[in-house]
Amino acid sequence: MMEKKLISQSKKNLRDYRLIEKFIAGIVLNGNEIKSLRNYQSSIDESYIFPQQQELYVLNMHIATYKYSHAASLVQAHDTRRQRKLLLKKREIKKIIGQVKAKNYVVIPLKLFFNDRG
Repeated sequence: MMEKKLISQSKKNLRDYRLIEKFIAGIVLNGNEIKSLRNYQSSIDESYIFPQQQELYVLNMHIATYKYSHAASLVQAHDTRRQRKLLLKKREIKKIIGQVKAKNYVVIPLKLFFNDRG
């Protein structure tokens, strides 16, 4: 069984939306973002998923700048709310994009977690 270490959860989205289907996706991270996530310095409350060129991106997800990073001293070293690519199988991406276009669905992240593989 896959063990999950919960980092962030959006309880507001669970309350405000009717869930049709759930997917589990990976996220492409840069630099010290993983260290900030391990320190629970993130929020998905205002974030949403946006299709762009047959790929999915999470927008407005906050990951704080890692405070011990050399880049933290630079002014614009890290955009804490940059768009991050989601990693899913092509058929899952096509299914999600098709439902978003056909039925005007909104795709939102509910949980951010580490699985047993890290």
